[in-house]
Amino acid sequence: YQTLLTQYLSQVLGAEVRVSGSRLSYTDGLGIEFADVTMQFPTQQSPFFSTERLGVLLDLQALVYGRLLFHELKASRPHIRSADYEGEVMTHVLGLLAATEKTIAKSDTPGWFVPTLAVRHVGISEGSVTYVQKTPKASLLVSQLQLLLSHPEGTGIVLSGSGAFGQKGELGAIELRAVAPTWSSQLDQLQVTWHGSVQLRDVVSHGLGRVLGHE
Repeated sequence: YQTLLTQYLSQVLGAEVRVSGSRLSYTDGLGIEFADVTMQFPTQQSPFFSTERLGVLLDLQALVYGRLLFHELKASRPHIRSADYEGEVMTHVLGLLAATEKTIAKSDTPGWFVPTLAVRHVGISEGSVTYVQKTPKASLLVSQLQLLLSHPEGTGIVLSGSGAFGQKGELGAIELRAVAPTWSSQLDQLQVTWHGSVQLRDVVSHGLGRVLGHE
């Protein structure tokens, strides 16, 4: 199943997915936990995503009918690398999530033990994000990242999370909550509602480019 699932993820995401091992998990429900996961696009020289553990939970109701429908992803201590000259990272990730919405409509179609993503929850614990610039300016690091994205059927997307700027929060902290009607990467930014706070200390700001349509 490890080879089957990594090949499926590679195909859907358009990136090479590698894992060092896997095991069945019963921590938060029946699922599979992958160890030492990396994801890398062919045009990149290093992975844009790596994590110690990535858990994927099965929909038990679908399993009764012989379908491997994965509806929840949980990453432990992940590191995400994004760059202002590699905008395809966010586009591909949102594209992956948008594609999973379409599987819900097909959930009753036969597909004996064929892996399918229908993501409704994504959780990140103790994560970090490095935003790399093409210029020699210092990278932006967000650490201590706690993030939860939920997409209950028939409703919009709810994102809530917090993080610290710098290795130990020496540059500040961020806490955000956002609501949007869909995963789509073509989403009109006026449809996204943002709430939260940002605290900065001893920071000199520079233009970072565009992330989710915002400067």
